Amino acid sequence: MTSLADSGPNTPRQAIEDANGLAGADTVTLASTLRITESVTINGPGTGATIFLLVTAIR
Repeated sequence: MTSLADSGPNTPRQAIEDANGLAGADTVTLASTLRITESVTINGPGTGATIFLLVTAIR
């Protein structure tokens, strides 16, 4: 993912749509660091989705 747009090529939405088209579990990889400093909730329509965040601190 290299775009912050809501939809279109290289966006988070497109990466998830592409992953949904593949069988089994998938990984979406960011093109750069995503700094998360507090709790984040991702809301949206749909069912059966589980989001796992692996947070690594670099000091």
